[in-house]
Amino acid sequence: MEASGEEEFKEFVARNKRNVNCLLDKERNVRLKALKEFDKNLLKEKSDVILQKFWQIHLLKPIVNIYNDPIEKLRCLGISITTQILERLDLDDEAEFIILGICGRMGKTPFPEPSEEVRIEFLELLEACLEKAPGQFTSKLTEVSVMLSKILLDNNPEMKNRASSFCENLCEKLSDNIGPKLKKVVISLTENLKHQHSKVRRSSLNALKVVIGCKGAEEFLEEALPQLKMTINDRHHDVRRVCVRVIDYWLKNMDINATKKFQKDLLLFLLNGVSDEMEEISEQAVSILERHGTDMKEALVALGEEEAEEEKKDVEMELEG
Repeated sequence: MEASGEEEFKEFVARNKRNVNCLLDKERNVRLKALKEFDKNLLKEKSDVILQKFWQIHLLKPIVNIYNDPIEKLRCLGISITTQILERLDLDDEAEFIILGICGRMGKTPFPEPSEEVRIEFLELLEACLEKAPGQFTSKLTEVSVMLSKILLDNNPEMKNRASSFCENLCEKLSDNIGPKLKKVVISLTENLKHQHSKVRRSSLNALKVVIGCKGAEEFLEEALPQLKMTINDRHHDVRRVCVRVIDYWLKNMDINATKKFQKDLLLFLLNGVSDEMEEISEQAVSILERHGTDMKEALVALGEEEAEEEKKDVEMELEG
């Protein structure tokens, strides 16, 4: 920052330092007034350089601390200010601090954040962080995966669906890193397959598809198999349709060793789908079964495995029932 810019920054700090200090005041009305000032006026500063430096040095930590304020309105203002910053500025290492602040509000049960609405706002903020700086999640995957396993079991169906969608997005962006951390997430998603709302069951299946497809997470399919046996016969045809598509995805995309380990169970589920009352689901199951035998033979031959022919015979026997 040039000399003139440095002077402008010092002037900006001088104008706003009192409100920063007020964020730490014991009186709620003092904190509220300061937050309202920042929420209304902070982004009026035209210089991104000045704003980012002020945010990183002076405002970030007090705002994240506000996430734990006992007053709900103040916590919402803290989220609003952070969201405005994310919409305008690039994120550096401060994203990790925001991520930990959010995980601290929803990473255990009962939730430190008591408001359903505010929990959803925190998840929306986390989604914004992921879009802006996915790389900043890498060092915090343990905390994030634990938090996800908790909020997936939130009583609010909307939170279940939003959390499932976030799982998909997170795993798509960090598929090479996050897999080994996802066992508890798989268990929570599997539990949601029992939920009374079909939309929750569908969103949980779609999330399981991507989660178990992550490198290092395939083995956690073991946790979901007993419930999937029930889900393939779900009372709602849309859920059964999604279930068949998810199984198809796993058979196509899982590591060859995981496919060999789980194919017997997955093929049995598909055989169940063949007798589905919905013609579309039945035809899809038949098509997947026919294709899988060919795919496995080609994959095993490509690996040069001596037992390729034996594996092909095993698959054919399973297809024939």
